[in-house]
Amino acid sequence: MSNCEHKLVDWRSFHTFEEENGLFGLKNGAGLFIWDLVRFDVFYCLLRNQDKVVTTAIATKKNAIKSLCQNIIYLARLAFFFLFGKYKYLMITNARNKSSDNKFFDQNLDDVLKRLHKEAFILETFEAKKSAYQYPQSNYYNIGLLRRILQRFYKRDDYTSLLNLINTTFGSCPGLDNQYLNNLINGFKFDYGFYKRIIKRKQVKAIFITQNGIQKGLFAAGRDLGVPVIEYQHGLIERAHIAYSYNERISYPALSICLPAYFFSFSEYWTKLLFYPVGTIMPIGNTSFYKSLLMQAVEGKQPEGLTVVSANIYGEQLKEFILAFLKLDNHTMVYFKLHPNQWNEAAFYAAAFESFDTVSVITNEMSMGQLVQQTKATLVIKSTAIYEALQAQRTGIVYNVEGAMTPDDAEGLVNLHFVSDAMQLKQILDDNVVTEKYEEGFFFKNFDAAMFSDFMEKNNI
Repeated sequence: MSNCEHKLVDWRSFHTFEEENGLFGLKNGAGLFIWDLVRFDVFYCLLRNQDKVVTTAIATKKNAIKSLCQNIIYLARLAFFFLFGKYKYLMITNARNKSSDNKFFDQNLDDVLKRLHKEAFILETFEAKKSAYQYPQSNYYNIGLLRRILQRFYKRDDYTSLLNLINTTFGSCPGLDNQYLNNLINGFKFDYGFYKRIIKRKQVKAIFITQNGIQKGLFAAGRDLGVPVIEYQHGLIERAHIAYSYNERISYPALSICLPAYFFSFSEYWTKLLFYPVGTIMPIGNTSFYKSLLMQAVEGKQPEGLTVVSANIYGEQLKEFILAFLKLDNHTMVYFKLHPNQWNEAAFYAAAFESFDTVSVITNEMSMGQLVQQTKATLVIKSTAIYEALQAQRTGIVYNVEGAMTPDDAEGLVNLHFVSDAMQLKQILDDNVVTEKYEEGFFFKNFDAAMFSDFMEKNNI
């Protein structure tokens, strides 16, 4: 295929490409298996053709100085905790949810944190003031900053043959070059050494993580030191999510893939349709998701309005789609829920909808669970929230965008609709009534405390 052509990539074609070319056996000059370290980023580079996310955030000299000072404080605090104290558990959290007392907490790991936080060293990936976190031991660390500072000292290799293979199969992808691949692989090397030192120094016995990024270095460090890494499901996983999607036809060479030892899922539903070769998958459930999605019918009041679930890569498309819908409908309340990565763009979206009294732009004023309960339908391009809506017996609507969620991903699901234009959205909101219901805990079961206790006891952690 010539460089000017571009072939649509999906998880099926990508799996075939990996299989036919034996990519999981590919090593660099130092003997390091490299494909599993880069495949996620390569896939999404091809999928989006390296489209840049449009942001409305404006960088200023004042903000840059403030950010530099803040990062110095974070690094100093991290150095202090690195040097002093021993901890049984390492927790890597993403505390982007607000509790009833207005504290940031990680709703994915909270069941574990409630039980183990007093013996844990908590590394936080969601930036906030230390006093704003639910758990005082939480320490924000900007591992991306550390990577950028130190990975420049690592050796760089030539991956031209791999790049030629990718370009020949799928067409060229701007930005996918030697520098990009070297940055990914050297980032892994830094992460591996960073986490290995923390595990040894803190004498960590187990690591619990909500994955925020592709943390292959952590998985490899835990594996090589014999310390189990337990990942808690953070959101949507499916065959099209390459971080969790592998090919059961491939026999993976030893050490060629870096995965957690255990994976705690929300329910049995999530892993039955994909091949994710971790050591053990446990459908342990989650209290926060389960409780927020229980039916809470209010006498005499029916849910009204539409929740729109945005994300940084889909925000502009959803904005334009809703603007088209508003030309057809001037009475339905629309709650445009921004992803935490978009909170600094709230003013931009508010300005886009300022002429419409029926639109509210939401950051952390309401949780996703609250919005799902309040509204009769939820619209996404691709988000875990669609399953939250279905679990709460609401209507789920997917805006059908190329490269995102497809009907194949929703095999066998009821109360779920795919739309391609604003008129179809209006018709569903006007006419649709939920008749079939999902059993309690189908997507999000309650946390199984007995299963967790048995797991800890059997593994002596």
